[in-house]
Amino acid sequence: MNLDVQVPASYPTGAKMVIVGDAPDKEDVDAKQNFVASPGRCLQKACQVAGISWAEVGRSNVAKRRPQI
Repeated sequence: MNLDVQVPASYPTGAKMVIVGDAPDKEDVDAKQNFVASPGRCLQKACQVAGISWAEVGRSNVAKRRPQI
């Protein structure tokens, strides 16, 4: 995993809401997208139950890179 990779925010036109996390997971870094890892799948399901399309949700993290641990 390259820790220098930035995971950009995603704000679709007409977004109904925005989810902001702390930092991208390893899977997010590999995919270069926010919330594709397990927490993202949980949020997608919660949005589905609430009747919100995942395509209408903005996604970002406070840190754009995964911190070194």
